[in-house]
Order: sequence, then C-alpha cells, then structure tokens
Amino acid sequence: LTANLEVLHSPAIAEVAHAFSATPAQIVFSFARAVGIVPLTGTASLEHMRQDLASSSVALPADLIEAIKMLAG
Repeated sequence: LTANLEVLHSPAIAEVAHAFSATPAQIVFSFARAVGIVPLTGTASLEHMRQDLASSSVALPADLIEAIKMLAG
C-alpha cells in the first residue's frame, strides 16, 4: 500500500470503498488479487490485519478493476 499512496488516497478509491462498505486498503488488496498480485501486509495493528484479511470477501466487478488499472497507470 505504501508504494501506491496516491492511488490509496484517491477520491475514486474512496468512492468505491464507500460503495462496497469497505476501506480503501481493502479495495486495493482486492484489486491486487484480481490482477494476480499476492498482496503482503506489514501491519503490526491487529485491527488493520483483520481488515486486510476481510478484503478477501470484496469482489470487484471487471469494469472497476479496469478503472483502477487506469488510476495506477
């Protein structure tokens, strides 16, 4: 997540997160998995770890995956 802070904090990701009742980090983790990347978390926070693991239940539709790809460049 720290490599893509601009994407993580973008209004578009915030909007998607709100629509999915998720955190922006959960959207980024879900996106990463959708494009074949295994996301790694380095958090020491138990709550953040729970949120990171819960991101596996967020399924993004193909059109949102493509839109996020455009954000990430």
